[in-house]
Amino acid sequence: MTDTERKKFVDQFLYTEQELAAAKGREKALQDQLLKEVTDSQVKLQNETNLRIKSESRAASAEEKATSLEGKLSHLSETIEREKKRLQEDHSQLKRDSKFSISRITANLEQMECRANNAEKEAELLKEQLDHLKDQFNECLHQKTEVEKKLATFSSQEVSSTGSNVLVKQLQQELQHYTNFSRNSNDMIINREE
Repeated sequence: MTDTERKKFVDQFLYTEQELAAAKGREKALQDQLLKEVTDSQVKLQNETNLRIKSESRAASAEEKATSLEGKLSHLSETIEREKKRLQEDHSQLKRDSKFSISRITANLEQMECRANNAEKEAELLKEQLDHLKDQFNECLHQKTEVEKKLATFSSQEVSSTGSNVLVKQLQQELQHYTNFSRNSNDMIINREE
């Protein structure tokens, strides 16, 4: 082999080694790029998995809260309906009670008015009886005075006959009767006026 051929062979060998080194470099770069892409894909997949898990957890939590709120809303609706029904019943009862109270008050007023009218009539009747009693009382006093005058006349004449004694006794009895009657009448007048 000549030097020229040897030099050409060496140059080819060196060129081949350079190409091989370049190819290895490109292979290494491709491997690194592939590894990076695989790593990035794994990270992205993990992130997406985490996001999906979080989303599912949030969805489950939201569904649970929605179910709880639906239960509370249903309970609240039932409570409102019961309260509404109770208020309607109370309103109806108040209306019945008010009607009964008005009827009772009206009846009491009519009864009081009737009593007042009766009391007024009774007062007028008592006033008439009182006036009549006063007239009787005055008449009794007048008769009593007349009897006292007659007794005084008989006493001054000093009559001792039996007939006169009987007359005096009768006059004394009448005087006692008028005295008792006038006393009773006076007491009745005082009581009526009180």
